[in-house]
Amino acid sequence: MPLERLDVHERSITNRSRELTMDRRWVQASFASATTPGAPLPPPPPPPEPAWMARKRLIAEKAERAKKAEEEDAAAAGEDETSTDAAS
Repeated sequence: MPLERLDVHERSITNRSRELTMDRRWVQASFASATTPGAPLPPPPPPPEPAWMARKRLIAEKAERAKKAEEEDAAAAGEDETSTDAAS
């Protein structure tokens, strides 16, 4: 950004109750707008998942894994019965 104006301000401030003089200085600057617009800002990150939603998701995943394991056990038991019948 191009600098349009730069000023240094000076002022002496007096604290009458303490009989103290303080010298203060500050800078004030003015900048021109960019001739070409900058790149747009990236979108903000998504908000964090609430704790209750994470617990609900974990419970659902656990139930799904248990159901899948139960189906696999039932399928394995069915294969065992089929193989013993074929051997007889």
